[in-house]
Amino acid sequence: MGKPWTEHTKQHEFGHSAESALFGPFAAFLCYIPSVARYWYQTIRSKRNLPNVPYDAAWFEGAATDGGALMIKRYATKR
Repeated sequence: MGKPWTEHTKQHEFGHSAESALFGPFAAFLCYIPSVARYWYQTIRSKRNLPNVPYDAAWFEGAATDGGALMIKRYATKR
């Protein structure tokens, strides 16, 4: 996957942890269950050689990536 994907994944998953803090118990219904369903939907489409939209196109995925990147950037500048 390489360093760019590793950084992207780190930012994305950190953003999901922020969603958890923001949405509390509702995060499962607003972000996580839709995220898992979307992942499997795209995996099935890929196996059938059908096109997929970019992963961050869904609001909860894009917000996780953008929010995680922002938080990591702010943390890195405070060091």
